[in-house]
Amino acid sequence: GHCGMWIVLDECHITNIAVLKKHRGHGIGEQILREAIQLCIELKVRLMTLEVRVSNEVAQNMYRKLGFQDGGIRKNYYTDDREDALVMWVELS
Repeated sequence: GHCGMWIVLDECHITNIAVLKKHRGHGIGEQILREAIQLCIELKVRLMTLEVRVSNEVAQNMYRKLGFQDGGIRKNYYTDDREDALVMWVELS
């Protein structure tokens, strides 16, 4: 699995978190996100944000478990099928 993110000043934007399909459901994505959060805390990042497909309830539940809150909807965000994205964020400080 992997996590991509941009850190600009005191904000982090998670661009993606991915785990191979055959390894999903074993907590790998959660562990990757926990490590990303810890890195951001060490780097004095105060806010993390991401977009997630509105249909991806499994990912949304994981983000909420780690403190992320719903922030809004980006209409037609995904170019492959025009699905909306839910913007989520968490304050670290």
